[in-house]
Amino acid sequence: MKAMPDLSRICKRFRKGSGTLEDVVRVYQVVLKVNMCLCATLMVGADCHSASRHEGNFGTLAKQHR
Repeated sequence: MKAMPDLSRICKRFRKGSGTLEDVVRVYQVVLKVNMCLCATLMVGADCHSASRHEGNFGTLAKQHR
């Protein structure tokens, strides 16, 4: 994914009932990227104990999406 897709445009297509499988895939990819960014943010702001817990989750996510 080179750039973040226009989610408002995609949502409008879903509301009209004209969303495609490609739109579903794009939304799914955004959710995965946002989740990875959230995990990375939590790792940076966490203390040592909780950082290791998030690192495990982030490592699993990173391996799944390579």
